[in-house]
Amino acid sequence: SVVSMALLTVPDLLQQYASWLSSIAHFHHVYEFNILSWHGLTLLLFCGFFVCLFLRRIINAAKTSLDLCQLDYFSEVHKRKPAISVLRADIPLAFTSGFFRPRFYLTTGLLAKLTEQEFDMVERHELAHARSFDPILKCLFSFFAAFFPQAIEGRLNHTMALVMEQNADETVLKQVPDEALIAKTILKVVRLCNAYNVSHTPSLVSCNF
Repeated sequence: SVVSMALLTVPDLLQQYASWLSSIAHFHHVYEFNILSWHGLTLLLFCGFFVCLFLRRIINAAKTSLDLCQLDYFSEVHKRKPAISVLRADIPLAFTSGFFRPRFYLTTGLLAKLTEQEFDMVERHELAHARSFDPILKCLFSFFAAFFPQAIEGRLNHTMALVMEQNADETVLKQVPDEALIAKTILKVVRLCNAYNVSHTPSLVSCNF
């Protein structure tokens, strides 16, 4: 803060001294802007970086949307739960994906290993993500996080994913106030995923259980 205040006030303080010294201090003057100076160059570089980052995210989002459309060809609507798309796969997975109409996807490998109560917990958890539009919010957050260094960006995205999972768990807890059952379901799904070496790296376009 002290350094920032000094940079803001030094140009005015130097006006009473030699003009050459004042011109040197002008590089951080906040009252003047010239598009043909380094100010303009910095602005153009930032705009270029912003546009490239924005286009890259849009392209990734379009590819993800296309992948989801293809995924729907291989999924089946659950017999008793129309909001759930079932994928025939041995790997235990449950996730919510889709930007404007998020859907809950569940593999037969996980469905076969869950009890009725555990299935209800997973369903409530994923539907909480869908109702909150967490996939598109996570994607937008990742866009702004990309302006930070890579290490900080990864940490921010990981923290955001964790917060969304905790919020979904809180929603389930309000509906079914049974902490033991929720914890048991989470641990069981984690053990099943570990048995198949399922990656726990947070996705930027979907919310995994």
